[in-house]
Amino acid sequence: MIDEDYELPKTSFDILRKKAGLFLGPAFFLLLYFSPIDLPNPEAKKMLAIFVWIVAWWITEPIPLSATALLGAVLMVFLQVGSAKEIFAPFADPIIFLFMGSFFIASGMQVHELDKTIAEIATSNKRLGRNPFIMFVSLGFLVSFLSMWLSNSSVTAIFYPIALGLIGYISKEERKKYAPKLLLLVAYSASLGGIGTPVGTPPNLMGISMLKRFANIEIPFLTWMLLAVPIFLLGFFAFVIILKISGELPSKEIKFEARQNKNFTRNQKMVLFVFLLTVVLWLLPGFFNFLLGEKSLTVKAINSSLQEPAVALFGALLLFIIPTAEGAKRKLLNWKEASSIDWGTLILFGGGLSLGSMMFQTKLAQFFGEKWLNLFGKPSLALLTFLSILFAVILTEIVSNTAAANIVIPIIISIAGVSGLSPLQPVLGATIGCSLAFMLPVSTPPNAIVYGSNLVPVLEMIKKGLLLDAIMVVVTFLFITFVLPLLPI
Repeated sequence: MIDEDYELPKTSFDILRKKAGLFLGPAFFLLLYFSPIDLPNPEAKKMLAIFVWIVAWWITEPIPLSATALLGAVLMVFLQVGSAKEIFAPFADPIIFLFMGSFFIASGMQVHELDKTIAEIATSNKRLGRNPFIMFVSLGFLVSFLSMWLSNSSVTAIFYPIALGLIGYISKEERKKYAPKLLLLVAYSASLGGIGTPVGTPPNLMGISMLKRFANIEIPFLTWMLLAVPIFLLGFFAFVIILKISGELPSKEIKFEARQNKNFTRNQKMVLFVFLLTVVLWLLPGFFNFLLGEKSLTVKAINSSLQEPAVALFGALLLFIIPTAEGAKRKLLNWKEASSIDWGTLILFGGGLSLGSMMFQTKLAQFFGEKWLNLFGKPSLALLTFLSILFAVILTEIVSNTAAANIVIPIIISIAGVSGLSPLQPVLGATIGCSLAFMLPVSTPPNAIVYGSNLVPVLEMIKKGLLLDAIMVVVTFLFITFVLPLLPI
């Protein structure tokens, strides 16, 4: 995930890419706007020109991604693609409030350093060093777990110094060989963990929201986890086992000093309570649906009341209400702290929904689907799912995963629609694929953070990233094809 508040290191290629994109976006727009291309209606032609401009700027990033999302909405209003009400309505989609509430809760965890305390407690046991394989797996698993709920880059930033500290205890002759693997494990675990929950990374909610908005398919919180958690765990353990078999993990005992035992403070316990309560309320509807069946009146009442955006905001509001140990005047979260959340991602999210909505309204999405059908014929569901995953993985190596989801998902829904196929499997495959960026330092902030240590050669990252990409494409395809149809939706 490329967080809006994390700026990747600039290279000469990045600077050239931004400068070129600044002119290419408007140039493509003008070329398409005045071209004689045959489209279903004038609005579709305008929408195509806008879509290509926005995609060009999302790829080249001459301005912030969120600003580009706003540009798309403004252009659609200026060119009368739709009414302002229609175009800006997706910026207030309930899914955005789900993310907002999740961001507030994550902010409360970080303000009181709950995430750091969990990390310190988990790595304070010196017995971990007796089995380096168990140590590597435990560290990666903890990174993945926290990334299911927090920003991938924030979790990587927490565990990066911990990993460097552990590397310091590896013998000098083994350090050069094993240090890159440990650092890459931290970065990759953060990206993998983001797959695990709907709130783990923006593409997850983007896929869920577009399926509901454009295909009337709703994915419960629990159903997503039943699918996604095994996918990332299988990919994670397959990657670690391959490293183990190939002799790329330390075999000797690593002796390191245990950190001083640290206990949770009262404030941290209260934040942890709010977090766990929110998670339970998210999971309850899916649990009762699985237990009693979707036709049960109890299940219908629970589903109507415990909708995920409201639950997220309820948890966030508790943080604004519950006082800290220091006194009633100080709450667990104040607005100054809360206002530092990643508003850019929310805007980017809304912009993507707006763009997708108008693509369907103007029948541009249908045009894309028909062109695909004319060129390649009707694909099977399995082939479309595999190609969707593969295309998303390739695109997200060079583009923000949220931008990649905004580009890929509407097109996949349209191709599935004109082919007479359900979009569920290819869209969820592409959604997960948008988080599988492991090959390059610029692919994700976690990759960039560990690359900045100068302990990870870029060729090492490419080789290991390509290996993990291949593992995850296969695992994701198999689960989407064979496990997803068995889950309650």
